[in-house]
Amino acid sequence: MSIKETFPALAERNFRLYFYAQLISLAGTYLQSTAQGWLVFQLTNSAFWVGLVSALAFFPTFILVLFGGALVDRLDRRRILYFTQVAAMVLAFLLGALTVLHRVNVFEICILALALGVVNALDTPARSAFIPEMIADRANLASAISINSGMATTAMAVGPAVAGILIAVIGIGGTFIVNGGTFVAVLLALYAMDIELRVIEEKEKAHPVVMIKTGIQYLASNRDLVFLTVISGIMAFFGRAYNAILPVIAVQFYHGGAGTLGALLAAFGFGAAAGALILSVYSKKISTKWFVAGGSILVGLTLAALAFAGNVIGGFALIFVNGFAFIIEVSMIVIIIQHVVPDALRGRALSIFYFVYFGGYSLGSFAIGWAVDQFGLTVSVAASGTVALLVGIALVAARERIPELE
Repeated sequence: MSIKETFPALAERNFRLYFYAQLISLAGTYLQSTAQGWLVFQLTNSAFWVGLVSALAFFPTFILVLFGGALVDRLDRRRILYFTQVAAMVLAFLLGALTVLHRVNVFEICILALALGVVNALDTPARSAFIPEMIADRANLASAISINSGMATTAMAVGPAVAGILIAVIGIGGTFIVNGGTFVAVLLALYAMDIELRVIEEKEKAHPVVMIKTGIQYLASNRDLVFLTVISGIMAFFGRAYNAILPVIAVQFYHGGAGTLGALLAAFGFGAAAGALILSVYSKKISTKWFVAGGSILVGLTLAALAFAGNVIGGFALIFVNGFAFIIEVSMIVIIIQHVVPDALRGRALSIFYFVYFGGYSLGSFAIGWAVDQFGLTVSVAASGTVALLVGIALVAARERIPELE
């Protein structure tokens, strides 16, 4: 079986352009997040500050993504992506220049993290809602959504591993600058796409607040989507936010450096990529209920076990499985939303999902950083995993609330 038969969305030119360009750009994004976490830990030697900066990077997205979703449903999505890619590129170059010139401090990192969060509040729903516009054959939409998840997770695997090497070779500042250069690939791909300007219906030209209200009313009318959205926020808080303190885990658990951090993040990414591949192949062959509930249980089990992993190999294995399970659970929820919600409301529905998800991740990053400083690394990681496990068990009991794909 050929690649295009396995992943039919890659047969479409617009999506292929997006796929290859975004793979490069997202790998660069994980270069930056890895280097940024390492830089903050070097400057402060504090889990609290590492968690806080990670939280700040997601907090504006949490606050503003609802307005971003309304704008995405009102404006041309490709033009929005032009703007967000250029803005993110400028911020990466600025952080790189400050670091290379040894003029960077934690306050400046916090400000730039906040600014990037504002950009992502518009970029995140725009990218998700833009996918259907690149797909001419709607039968390929499920494949495109799965590939998009796989692309993000592959970048999550490659980026941190490369970051560990680049930090050693060209330094942290140089790594930020490399990330800035990767955005050029997306800008060129967007320019090369053959996509007609989306016609915005009159009813979509309402005030953004009214549009947000309409999106919330639609989502609230579907209790199952509300249930899944809330679950995603809880799992982001307890099951994913530990990624923010991986620099601390690399040093305190495994006595490593930037290379160890890159390897731990890569383990999560490779696991997530494997999960996305399984999801792409089996999303219509296995019940969505077991993807969501089973993924949540595995996330909790592996995270709780990570607190007691005695060696780095065991830690890599557990983080690999954790990434595998987490992407299966969250991506399946996104696929369900993409399938259920009509095009005119998709940007807003996704923005509500990301509002809850990024809110959970942002608050969880802050909370686990504080908890590590107060109660220690082992207790904090074990407690997060235990709660995530209990959520997974509860999902099994409430599995009828999880819609099946048609």
